Amino acid sequence: MQASSQSLLDQTTEALKGIMIPAQPELISEVLSAIPDIDAISHIIQRDPALSASILRLVDRPFSKRPQLSIEYAVKTLGIGRVTMAINASLLHRASRAELDSEALRGYWETSQKVAEISMLIAQRLNLRLADEAYCVGIFHHIGMPLLWQKEPNYFDLIKGFGGQRLIERENELYGKDHASVGYYIASSIQLGSSICDAIRYHHSCLEVLHHPKMYNKTTLTLLSILKLAEHISCESERLCSDFHPAEWEEISGDVLSCLGLIYWECEEFVDSILNTPVPRKNNIPQKIIH
Repeated sequence: MQASSQSLLDQTTEALKGIMIPAQPELISEVLSAIPDIDAISHIIQRDPALSASILRLVDRPFSKRPQLSIEYAVKTLGIGRVTMAINASLLHRASRAELDSEALRGYWETSQKVAEISMLIAQRLNLRLADEAYCVGIFHHIGMPLLWQKEPNYFDLIKGFGGQRLIERENELYGKDHASVGYYIASSIQLGSSICDAIRYHHSCLEVLHHPKMYNKTTLTLLSILKLAEHISCESERLCSDFHPAEWEEISGDVLSCLGLIYWECEEFVDSILNTPVPRKNNIPQKIIH
């Protein structure tokens, strides 16, 4: 890692010290009710960015040349006991934060899950063999948001009216950091693949990336394109920002579709097919995340 990146990592770590990503309370209850059904527990955990991150962080991977693991694999590797301890830690954290405003995070939780599910469907429909990776990018792409929110309770009000690159600029003006960079370091800390981490890092500055494809890893470009198409399909910006900016999609759509091997006039039909496809249980897809 370059010195400048290490410095930013140190600054981000210091600024966010003592902050835990909040999990959805209803999903915590669902996990506890599902014990000892490990498959059901895995399916519930993967719907929440915080629970997914805590589980991936616990897995010991010192001897693996490919340390990235899917959420399902991590849950089954840890077993019921360690997963339950992680869930109890989330409950204790929640109890210590009586002022936690779940409603303020509702849009973040809903869009993260929806984008992750659509990303997975896109990868499967296009036979890209990147379903796990696409899901991880989708579920974690906004994981930096709740950490910034805990530093500033009015965060979600302050970012309304800003989308795409303007959102990143707004966050840097307010906090000296943005959710995409914070998310990148969180993803790196739980040892997700470099392509997943980079897709998270560049998801609001993708125009520059997609316009210079030879400078980036092909998997990164594919995952980034899947994410942006999933955001477009889910109308994510309308949920998180009051001022929706369709201009971002108009600027990048050609590059995104080209990267995914889709012709522009096929896009509408493809989107309709995705929206009309039931979301499959994710434990039916390959469990190992490929670097």
